Amino acid sequence: MSDAEHRPETAIPLHLPLWVETQPPDGETEGLRGYALAVGWDRPQSTTFYLVSTPSSERPVWVPEDDIASNSLRSPD
Repeated sequence: MSDAEHRPETAIPLHLPLWVETQPPDGETEGLRGYALAVGWDRPQSTTFYLVSTPSSERPVWVPEDDIASNSLRSPD
């Protein structure tokens, strides 16, 4: 299972508007950008994932923390 299809064991909703951006995948010019709705993690690896909602996808996707290039608190438009 790829990280993009992965679902963490434990997740909690975020109550602050956290904007995240990922590094572009190989061969692409732009990464994923959107608001993180929840943060989750696995045990025993303690891998952290963000559930990110973007205008370009129908459903939010789980993004591994290692793929996050930047984050900031923003007010939703």
